[in-house]
Amino acid sequence: MNHRLPFSYLWFNGRNRSGKNSLFAKVLANFGACQQGEYQPIADDIYIQAVRAGRFNVHWHDGQVWQQLISISEQEAQALVAPMQFIGESKSKRQYYRPAIADVIERIEEASGRVF
Repeated sequence: MNHRLPFSYLWFNGRNRSGKNSLFAKVLANFGACQQGEYQPIADDIYIQAVRAGRFNVHWHDGQVWQQLISISEQEAQALVAPMQFIGESKSKRQYYRPAIADVIERIEEASGRVF
């Protein structure tokens, strides 16, 4: 997936031309919070957790609560998370991932009918 991101004319220091905080700035702020150890799950985050040798349970955040989706092999888990951003690992060995920012922007564009 190749995305050209012509944000320079729309976004300046996290604000759009109207001076209001932009949706893009909010998405980036959430990515930054994850890197600072203040993780808050958002819709479409996932975590995987080993349940036995070579098997992993996948959980998905629906925007409100975590939902268990499926149990998959280690190879399937690696393929699932390959394009995603690794957020971190909990003490209970849950590995948290977030869709890549290009995927998030694409979903926003599809939902809004606008191209950012």
